[in-house]
Amino acid sequence: MALTFDDGPDRVTTSRLLDLLEARRTPATFFVLGHRIAGNEDLLSRMVHLGMEVENHTWDHPKLTHLAPDAVVDQIRRTNEEIVRATGRHPEHLRPPGGNWSPGVTPTDGLTLTTWDVDPRDWFHRNRAAVVQNTLSAVQPGSIVLLHDIHPSTIDAVPEILDGLEARGLAPVTLRELSTSGTLPHE
Repeated sequence: MALTFDDGPDRVTTSRLLDLLEARRTPATFFVLGHRIAGNEDLLSRMVHLGMEVENHTWDHPKLTHLAPDAVVDQIRRTNEEIVRATGRHPEHLRPPGGNWSPGVTPTDGLTLTTWDVDPRDWFHRNRAAVVQNTLSAVQPGSIVLLHDIHPSTIDAVPEILDGLEARGLAPVTLRELSTSGTLPHE
């Protein structure tokens, strides 16, 4: 299963999350917004150093189905350029904001479109206990969990989520590791 975090990086909450993941030696995948990278390059560099993946979540989180194809490509390319500038690595995955995309219509500019199958709605609840419960009640082998590294309540939930996963024998891996295992549910 893969833990994925959207909408960062954030100077405070992403730093806290990286501390937690590093202490637990737990990999994760971060879908970053391009406009949030400037000034936070050190966070992206740390992600890569820790074995995390840094992927594309567009420039500023628009609803892609409301944009012309050339505007979607611009969102993707500008974010790719910032990720490469900060990490030296090109992303492989694109997560459409809100999961809004049209198969065969929304361009991905060569990236693998990746959604999720577990949404604990941490962006809505902003409650540690609810995020833990909603994650652990739905996760299974091969799951991609959607979380957001910009909410303190989500960061507070991560240790309990990791404990619950371990108790169930589930080990978080990156999306690339999940895809090479043949269990990636959404591409």
